[in-house]
Amino acid sequence: MNTSNITNYKPKDFAELIVVSVKTLQRWDREGILEANRTPTDRCYYTYDQYLQFFMCSPAGCMDSVSIKNK
Repeated sequence: MNTSNITNYKPKDFAELIVVSVKTLQRWDREGILEANRTPTDRCYYTYDQYLQFFMCSPAGCMDSVSIKNK
């Protein structure tokens, strides 16, 4: 079993992990660039898979022209 698929990050932790601000994550979520997952109580969280997708979109991890959507 791959445990990396069940790792969840709070927005603050995920922002630190990918070196952006929480405000940037919120903007990307609104714009559909990197959409946050939601708990049943509407709390945002991000997954390890989203982390991997972020860094696989380009060598620098740049998301200005790449849209990563949850499936």
